[in-house]
Amino acid sequence: MAPHIANTTPVWLNGEYIKGVEQLAKEAPLQASTPLTSTIDNFYMTDAISRASRTMAKCVQARQAA
Repeated sequence: MAPHIANTTPVWLNGEYIKGVEQLAKEAPLQASTPLTSTIDNFYMTDAISRASRTMAKCVQARQAA
């Protein structure tokens, strides 16, 4: 294994990730009346293969026109 990889501790194992999540939860608690929404407007174009596809581009255009 490469030495620069072996000497690092992933952030989710050293507790710093959990501390960050806990801090975010304290700063902006989730409101029960707030509906959950997705930040992704077009799920079908989130991968490189779909974005490069002419067929998918036509499908997305047809869906947006409808």
